Amino acid sequence: MDNHAEKWKRYYEKSLAKPHAKRTEFALSLNESGLQIAVDCGCGTGSDIGYLSSQGYQVFGFDINAEAVAICRNRFADDKLVEVSQDTFESFSYPNAGVVIAGASLFLPTLLSLNIHGRVSAILLQKVAFLSATF
Repeated sequence: MDNHAEKWKRYYEKSLAKPHAKRTEFALSLNESGLQIAVDCGCGTGSDIGYLSSQGYQVFGFDINAEAVAICRNRFADDKLVEVSQDTFESFSYPNAGVVIAGASLFLPTLLSLNIHGRVSAILLQKVAFLSATF
């Protein structure tokens, strides 16, 4: 295993023990859309996915890293509310959602500059709770 892959493996092992981010609770409190659907962009090992699902949300998580996706798929194999895919911000098929979490994956201007055929902009115009970057 190369050094880069080993670093990610250690990171994922540590992050499995971490609880969801408090900002995820905050995002739920901002959801005025009426939709119990959430997207976790760059979901990693799924700590936010677990919390969102426990709150009754249908959760779509994606990550570019195959190992993270494998961990999440195994972790949530029996959870009917969770769907995880290996995707990028550009390739993910965004559903209509009440909450979109991007964690520390990118900043909102970067996301909007991707444009993604207007899909993300359209999502953000629906009273969606969107959180990006660590604050």
